[in-house]
Amino acid sequence: MNVDGSVNEVSFYVEAKLNRDVYINSLSIRIADTGSLALNKFGALAELANGVEWKWSTSDLGTVILHDGIKTNLEFVRTGHKTSAIGTGNDAYLADVSGGGTESAYLPIIDISEQFGKPWGMRLRADSEDRMEFVVRDNLTGLTNFDIIAYGVEF
Repeated sequence: MNVDGSVNEVSFYVEAKLNRDVYINSLSIRIADTGSLALNKFGALAELANGVEWKWSTSDLGTVILHDGIKTNLEFVRTGHKTSAIGTGNDAYLADVSGGGTESAYLPIIDISEQFGKPWGMRLRADSEDRMEFVVRDNLTGLTNFDIIAYGVEF
């Protein structure tokens, strides 16, 4: 997801499937970069101007904005209330992912089941246009890595 969405927004999403309901119950995020990472930045980039929008769309409800623009590492950590606290001070919530090298990462975890009170997670109904989506609205090409893994079940 480290793309340039500053001129044309770039969407990343999980969509409904044919013949099966999909329930997304957690998200594992990685914002990795080299250089000085701090909670008031996005990776090592300055705070984003527009941020990363998070939304859930269904034909019944329309589009529900879950976060209108995550602009800093801190906002992702706060959104991912299941994020484990590691490090202290300037290294709070920061993982060394390069084995003593220069790359570090914030690794927020969003437990959708718990956060939104949905035991199975957010439902994407079979044979529909339902989707969960993150929209990049800034230039994130300077990041080493930015990705999200969606976990869930299909019925």
